Parts: sequence; structure tokens; C-alpha cells
Amino acid sequence: DERSGVRAEAAGALVILSLNADNQVAIAQVGAVPLLVDLLRDDIAEVREQAAAALRNLAAENADNQAAIARAGAFTPLAELLKDDLPGVREEALAALRNLAAAGLEEAEAVAAAAAAVGVAIRESAGAGPPLEALLGASLDGRDAFPAAGKDPGRLSIPTAPPRAAA
Repeated sequence: DERSGVRAEAAGALVILSLNADNQVAIAQVGAVPLLVDLLRDDIAEVREQAAAALRNLAAENADNQAAIARAGAFTPLAELLKDDLPGVREEALAALRNLAAAGLEEAEAVAAAAAAVGVAIRESAGAGPPLEALLGASLDGRDAFPAAGKDPGRLSIPTAPPRAAA
């Protein structure tokens, strides 16, 4: 489908543009966040991967965008992408969730903790242990992927995934 290629290229362009902090603000201001969340449910894997990557970058160290992504309902589709057939889709979804969880949003932290708990299955099904381990920065068995923060043991302390350009 020709339109799926356009969707993938548009989301890919936003991945690259969202590497810049000023662009992150502008992309959110023009209303792209809800559209990217819709693309997480696309039939084409490349579109899903690019949309998750764009959300990952938009959420990197930008509290306003993290809140906008949460309001747009990204948690459920991102969590569903953790079961995607393609490792790249799963990795981008996990990175986006990690950046959202770093914002201290309770729902994102719960989703990220659940992702860590099933990390072994994700890694085994992907056949790609090192990229996911590097992405999480820790073990995928759920024991130390998301260590508790110092002052409040009920809070998760999750480092953000750095923004990266489209593959």
C-alpha cells in the first residue's frame, strides 16, 4: 500500500526532527502526538516502529511531551507492541515506555515494571538479548532492570533512553 509508505516516512521524519529539543516542542504543539499514538496500531510494522521511535524521542527529557503522550493514551498500544513479531518494534516500544516511566507518571511506571517482569520472554522471542539489555541498562529478568529510588522505595528509578535517529 502506497499510503503505508507515506505513513512510515512521515513518522521516520518525525524521529529525526524530534532529536532537537526545539523541534520536540513544535511537533507536540502542532498536534502530532495523538497521530503518532494512532500509528502505533498500524498494520505495517515499519509504521509502528517509526511511531514508537518518534514517541521515544519526543518523551526524552521533555516533561510537557511526556504528559501529552500520556494524555494521548500511548501506554496501552506501547505495551501491546512489546508482543510484536519484530524485535525493532518491541525495542522502540520499550524505549518509549522507559522514557515515559522516567517522567514519574504512575501508569507508565507500572507498564515499564510489567515489561521488565516479562523481559526474559521478550528477549528469548526476539533472539536479541544484547540490544534489549543495553536499552534497559540492566538485567531483563526483572530483578534489577528498574531499581527502586533512594528516598521512596515505592517509586521506580528508570534512566531515560537517549533519543536516536531512525534506522
